[in-house]
Amino acid sequence: MSGKRLVVDACVGSSSGYKEQYPESKYSREALLAIKNNHDHILVFTSELSTEWQNRASRFGTKFRAEMARKGRTSYVPDDAWRTLMGRCTRVLSTAAEIASFEKDFHLVAAALYTDRVIVSNEKNLPNHLISVRHDVSEVRDLQFGNPRIEEQICVDWLAAGAPVEIHRAVSSLTPL
Repeated sequence: MSGKRLVVDACVGSSSGYKEQYPESKYSREALLAIKNNHDHILVFTSELSTEWQNRASRFGTKFRAEMARKGRTSYVPDDAWRTLMGRCTRVLSTAAEIASFEKDFHLVAAALYTDRVIVSNEKNLPNHLISVRHDVSEVRDLQFGNPRIEEQICVDWLAAGAPVEIHRAVSSLTPL
């Protein structure tokens, strides 16, 4: 089994423990378990993402992260990675709301570009923003995106299989959510 350095959004850690968010909670939890059970996967954090996980993760998400850290399966990337790229991306977006939303989640993009180019998130806005900028900002086109909320078991199986590169997961192939 092979694994990847994965950028897992705090929203996955947050929703993983709240049964009232079924089925999102179920598939977020199963995605985290698939990551944990593939002993080659590593969680990647920026300091911003780490803080989001600390502030938002459910009890399940907190235990998951602690276990991954205890096993040496976490790593950190520099906060300033790819900052010039954010400006290029935001110039393409049309509204102040889109720019603010993209800037809020840009650390996920930066961390993914710095590592194995994989983002796991329940967000809809981020992939839509990346779709908007992909023709002007080539660096984002090869990012792989997995969404447990939308893909459910398909995303879990993909993570369990090592998160291999799949053409339909690339930002260059995504359709708006």
